[in-house]
Amino acid sequence: DLVIIAVMGVIVLGIIAALYKELVLMSFDPTAAEVPGLPPGALHYLLLVLLAVTIVVSIQTVGIVLVVALLVTPAATGFLVVRRFPLLMLWGAVQGVLASIGGIYLSYYGSMASGASIVVVNTVCFLLVLAVTRGRRR
Repeated sequence: DLVIIAVMGVIVLGIIAALYKELVLMSFDPTAAEVPGLPPGALHYLLLVLLAVTIVVSIQTVGIVLVVALLVTPAATGFLVVRRFPLLMLWGAVQGVLASIGGIYLSYYGSMASGASIVVVNTVCFLLVLAVTRGRRR
């Protein structure tokens, strides 16, 4: 399982790194992506395939609830804090890793399930950031 996860992770990250600008342009403005001759439909389906591969590989390892929590919660938290897309991606990755580490420690010392603990830590991070940024205007 670890070999499959590592290989698929390298493939997905490699494709995203190679087509980063095109994927971002297509995601935010498909019409503008057509101007330089990019195929927005093909890029859209490629992005969906990459997301599906990530989910399928992750589900067999950590379960559906944790996969959804790690896909949605760090991105939602980052959206409250940062304004630029690359920083949002960085925020999501860092929060996902830190929440996973914190959740594993919480599960060990609190005798809880590790997946649920990771989800709780992610959710608490989101709620804290929401409380701090609530009065701030976008």
